[in-house]
Amino acid sequence: MLAKSGPLRYWWAVLLGGAVAAVALIRLIIGDSHSDLEIYRFGVDALWSGRDLYGALPLADANIPLPFIYPPFAAIVLTPLAALPLGWAVVLLFAVNLLSLGVTLFAVVRSLWPSWRGALVVTGLATPAALLLEPVRATFGYGQVNLPLMGLVAADCLLFRGRFRGIGVGVAAAVKLTPMAFVLFFLVRRDFRATLTAFGAFGVASGLGFLLAPEASAHYWFNGLGGASGMGGTSFHTNQTVQAVLARFGLDPGPATVVWLLCSALLLALVVLVMRRVEVAPALVLNATFALLISPTSWSHHWVWIAPGLVLVLAYGLRSWPWPGLAWFGAAGALVALFVFAPFRYYPAFDRPGLEWSTSHHWLGNSYVAVGLLTIFATSIAVWRNWRALPDS
Repeated sequence: MLAKSGPLRYWWAVLLGGAVAAVALIRLIIGDSHSDLEIYRFGVDALWSGRDLYGALPLADANIPLPFIYPPFAAIVLTPLAALPLGWAVVLLFAVNLLSLGVTLFAVVRSLWPSWRGALVVTGLATPAALLLEPVRATFGYGQVNLPLMGLVAADCLLFRGRFRGIGVGVAAAVKLTPMAFVLFFLVRRDFRATLTAFGAFGVASGLGFLLAPEASAHYWFNGLGGASGMGGTSFHTNQTVQAVLARFGLDPGPATVVWLLCSALLLALVVLVMRRVEVAPALVLNATFALLISPTSWSHHWVWIAPGLVLVLAYGLRSWPWPGLAWFGAAGALVALFVFAPFRYYPAFDRPGLEWSTSHHWLGNSYVAVGLLTIFATSIAVWRNWRALPDS
């Protein structure tokens, strides 16, 4: 009876997800460079060997000189990846990334689905499917930590309740500063306790970095964030931010900064307006979209929030079937096409001398930014129209 009425009834979803994940792991071990994972390992080794964490590191397998740009607390957290042989570190990070992706999708689905069993089944099907998306593929391939940070934030904002809410955002921000943008989620919802908890967790984690790595911490926090502050605004094609788009259009730094500030202010106003009037999961994804757009640097693999975003689009399509459900499914199809093929990857890198983009290059080459802007503007218009449709009190 259990096999027919309980969660085991959906064993096929577990088997399918496991098979896809196994194939992805084999491909990952055989075919990718894991360059970021190697840099993490080099940085951890430098930290515990007494060398400069933010100095020159050995070349990764991709033969690219890359620095360690995260706070010292990140190197402390990443220490287990350096304690293992590279092959086992790849497997460990794969497992953590896959689990984090599943946690994120479960948190989003659970906020919409009344049954936790149903949410588990949807998560089991959606998680391996999300491996097809370029941001997710790239995160696994480079050995990045975007998915664990997203999982921490999603669990904190959508699953946690009470006094512990805010810890996930704070710890994630101590590993990589950008998750601090999700304090906006708490502020918009007037959850000031979670806001203070997030700042407190950030302070405690960063303080641990000072305790265990005082010189590296002083260098990072008082000397340009370990070099990360100098990486913003690059026009390289995989940098999908407003600043990068302006750079690719050739705007001088001064006018580009003014335009970026104005865009950031407008987007913030619209996002706050929408976040106050929608459910928690779309509010969180909108918060992520805003952070990705206004950040100086959002590499394409930072856009892993497209995975929960797509789940939301499909959920709203099912809720409103047949119309406007068909429109939601059409939007989902377009998003899948853009985020699976990532057209900008087939264009000139743009930060190399003599390379210029055509008009079509700009349309498709800035596709992630275009999707983010369209999402914020479209939801703002929808919220405004719903507000206008309310009867006068």
